[in-house]
Amino acid sequence: MFPLLDPAEHDHSYAVHYLLWRLSYLFACHYADMMLAYEDLIADPNDVLRVVLERFEINGGVLPIGGYGGLLQPPRPERWAEYADTGWFAGIESCCEDELRRFFGSE
Repeated sequence: MFPLLDPAEHDHSYAVHYLLWRLSYLFACHYADMMLAYEDLIADPNDVLRVVLERFEINGGVLPIGGYGGLLQPPRPERWAEYADTGWFAGIESCCEDELRRFFGSE
């Protein structure tokens, strides 16, 4: 259980979102067999997926004719800037990082 994910403990739901993302990322850094960036996948899906297929020995690392690019939609323009400025997000993220350090005892 991660009590720090309790929405009642935060002034804004973005903190819960950020903490869940960070916990997922930290877990993946330690346990994942492979990590890839969404931005890289969108930018060049066939290249990224070829690496995945090779790494996990799927289909001999060979992409089907036409690749997988058609399965991915380009990302929508970043909308976060319409919501709040970078300082607002940075303030919440900084508090969340402090919370993670306390939770994991790394202060």
